[in-house]
Parts: sequence; C-alpha cells; structure tokens
Amino acid sequence: MNNVASPEAETNEVQIDVGEMKDPFESLEYAQKSTSDRSICLLKPNEGRTCRENESPPRTNLQYFYSNRDKRCKLYFYRGCGGSQNRFDTKRHCELTCA
Repeated sequence: MNNVASPEAETNEVQIDVGEMKDPFESLEYAQKSTSDRSICLLKPNEGRTCRENESPPRTNLQYFYSNRDKRCKLYFYRGCGGSQNRFDTKRHCELTCA
C-alpha cells in the first residue's frame, strides 16, 4: 500500500467567512453624523443614575466624555442610565466626534 498523500489531498483548505473587517467609525455615514452632532461635546458630563429593572445597562460603566476645558476626551464612571449625551463607549469614538 502506498501511504504517501497526494498533492490534491494536501490542498483542501477550510475557508471561514468572517464578514467585513471595516471599522464602523470610519464610514462616511458615521463621519457625517459625528460632524452634525458636535454640539453634544459642549454638554457637561453627567454620571447618570442606576438603571431600572426594565432598562438595559451598558457593557461597561467606564465611559469617555469630551472636556471642553481641557480639549480632550477623558474617562469617567457612568452609573448606567440617563445622564447627558456627552458620553462615549470608546476614546476613539469621542475623539472622532469632538476632537
């Protein structure tokens, strides 16, 4: 018996479709939205309140806000619900919108 694998057997590859790998914050739609919503960058940050039973809390309580005084995005503790619109999940999102 010949136990040598044929070249055809070695070229079988499994391909996995992982979808688009584009950054959603770099889309034209996001850029247009962020430029029109820059007024939220002037709002004072607000820690909000604890979410009620029927409200979904964010993934994390650490959020970013834009400090108009310091002209940069800063980290703060967000209670989960309510508060001002000057609140971002990531520093990059904050910077793309406000900086």
